[in-house]
Amino acid sequence: MESTWASGAIELLRHADSHLDLNTAFDKRIAFISIDNSVETMIRAFLGLPKAKSGIRVTKQEIDEAGNIFPKLLDLIAKHAPDRLIGIDASDVEHYHRIRNTLYHEGTGLSVDDQYIRAYRGIAGVLLQNLFGATVGHSSAGPDSLERLVINWNNIERILRQGMEQAGLSTSHRWEEEFVANLPDKNDTLLLRNLRSARNRLVHSQSVDRKEVSHWVQESERLLRKISDATDSRPPATVTVSYTKAQITSDLHRYSLVVTVTLNRTPDQNLCRLSILWPLVVRARSTGLKIEEEKNLNGTRYIEFSLLVEERLWPGQSVKVIGGKDTARLDYWVDTETFEKVHSEPVQVFYTLYLQDWPPVNGSVGFGNLNIF
Repeated sequence: MESTWASGAIELLRHADSHLDLNTAFDKRIAFISIDNSVETMIRAFLGLPKAKSGIRVTKQEIDEAGNIFPKLLDLIAKHAPDRLIGIDASDVEHYHRIRNTLYHEGTGLSVDDQYIRAYRGIAGVLLQNLFGATVGHSSAGPDSLERLVINWNNIERILRQGMEQAGLSTSHRWEEEFVANLPDKNDTLLLRNLRSARNRLVHSQSVDRKEVSHWVQESERLLRKISDATDSRPPATVTVSYTKAQITSDLHRYSLVVTVTLNRTPDQNLCRLSILWPLVVRARSTGLKIEEEKNLNGTRYIEFSLLVEERLWPGQSVKVIGGKDTARLDYWVDTETFEKVHSEPVQVFYTLYLQDWPPVNGSVGFGNLNIF
């Protein structure tokens, strides 16, 4: 669903993120309140969408009766779109909303544990993606945070539900355990049960044991990798290569390469490296790309461009790494002579994406698809 429907919620989440790392009691309160405002805004926006956009029908009477009562609005989501709450317990949201009310009405001198802020930020991000298919990335929380545990649990439930649906099985009570029981390691069923219990307890706890959070984050990633391997046959990432027109004249066309990386599978990646083999027959100029050595493939000479992508990639997230705003660029020119060369003996543009936790993703695109000369 288009993220424009959630623009208000996205703006509030970004505002919260701007305060998250300032590390004062005031900024933590503001961040937490902004996250809660974002959650309420996205719920209201989703409930108000036409059925053609949301897939559900909520009557005006139901919305009017809910009014400004947050739990009632949340109940409408649970009633009409329970599948949008995968990985989220409605009681989680109510729990943090009550903390928000305390901060808002009695905020002077009060603070909130950084782990709770990160957890609510994780819940808000999951809900935004579930309701609108939109992402705002994630906060700068460390790898062993409650936010990470919330996100991992969401991914576990999502993958398991998809696996059950594809197998034509019922997603009844404890459906996750039924699915995990079919994995080779029978201890995974117990791990899933303990992980669910720990996640729920930590999200609602009065004090956070950081060592325990770290332990369950690691356990959740171990289980996530197992079920991902067992249920997902997709490549770990997808690389999409396209172009934009920069300037077109009768005898010279100038283009900019566009490369987008989508992470398909867990876990998230802290960095990756992209290699592009570019045919030397096509004039090109790069900005922000490292020029490597020349290579000869099947009689065609190539120059390698490489790019280290240090932006964190999350499952389901697409990042434009070349050709976007404030990213690396690769501009190229096609005249009549170049056009004849690349079409008389078609050449390819090759790419390799190197990930931290997966084998490299290789592919190519015919240069004929990267121009309209």
